[in-house]
Amino acid sequence: MLNRTIIATTAVALLLGLRASATGISYIEKLDLDHGRIEVWIEDEWLHARRVEGSDDLVWHVVLGQVEKGAMPTIEGGSTAEVRHPNGRYFVRDISNQRFNCVRQKLAEGEFAGINTDFLAGSQSGGRGIATDQGIAVENLDDYQWVLLGPAQAHIVEEGEEKQFHFEIAPNAVLRMTPTLQEGRYAQFRTAGAGMIDYSYDKAELSDDGEFLQARYVGMEEVERALNRSKLEQGSIPPELDAERWVNPMPVEQLKNMSQAPVILIDFWATWCTPCVAEMPTVQALYDQYAEQGFMVVALHSSHQSQDMDDFVAEHGYTMPIVLDTGETYRRFGVEGIPQYVLIGRDGRLAETGLLGSVPSAEQIEALLAAN
Repeated sequence: MLNRTIIATTAVALLLGLRASATGISYIEKLDLDHGRIEVWIEDEWLHARRVEGSDDLVWHVVLGQVEKGAMPTIEGGSTAEVRHPNGRYFVRDISNQRFNCVRQKLAEGEFAGINTDFLAGSQSGGRGIATDQGIAVENLDDYQWVLLGPAQAHIVEEGEEKQFHFEIAPNAVLRMTPTLQEGRYAQFRTAGAGMIDYSYDKAELSDDGEFLQARYVGMEEVERALNRSKLEQGSIPPELDAERWVNPMPVEQLKNMSQAPVILIDFWATWCTPCVAEMPTVQALYDQYAEQGFMVVALHSSHQSQDMDDFVAEHGYTMPIVLDTGETYRRFGVEGIPQYVLIGRDGRLAETGLLGSVPSAEQIEALLAAN
């Protein structure tokens, strides 16, 4: 449920870690989400919005524009979170903690001092560019790559006989774009005379013209899932399951009667996933048909929104083993979307290259059951 809390101005300055000189805070609100929270405040008549996760780890920070005294923004939360400027034109929208859309006040150099980026002290520059009067700075710090956007100015300074290129940017948008875990990947960005900036780094990408900003950013969990998924090769040992609790436990008598190791189908599913629910009767039918031949099903429900799982299983009379995941198994297998399926042969190794997008056929199962 959305938790909206108004906090006293004094406490707010400590909570947000605002710079000491920020004495003009007139409003603040925070909004809790499934993953982190949105924080909104007005500082010296500028409307700020940012998203944090975990222990106050910044994801993005944007300045939407100037506001008149007494004017208040609107804030909404859920899988799509939105902060809208009082004039209704400027807004920032975060979709599923991956997509970022923003329309902000277009600023000229000198109109806004820039977001405080002291937290990037010690970062390594990944490149800079300027398109007309809009600039981009890419900074690498620890495991992440950051992008700073805003009004910029480039000029040549003569120092003796040498000429030095200086680039200054007053960022009104700062985004943590992607982890830098994959070696050999480099940020690519280009600027055009019309004032458009494009940026990309693996799955992360961004376009900005100083007013309209659109981005796809990537979190550490997504990168780790992709890396784990890449390890699921045919013939490899699958990751272990991590169960929170069993709804339908493994049938002890069936296991006792098995003369060989079972063929196992892991079904990654959830009650809120319509395609998953549609395939459950097929999975149950396969279990009923081949259980006595050494076929085992583990229907692994997502740890997310599992409150209806027990009632759902009881209502439909499913008898195959069903378990609630802690979230760790999904991470180990690199599961992003569901339904997904994994087949494990009698040798305990992956029978396919990893995650399957559809329920295995009877022919696939029979071939594995017949293998020694």
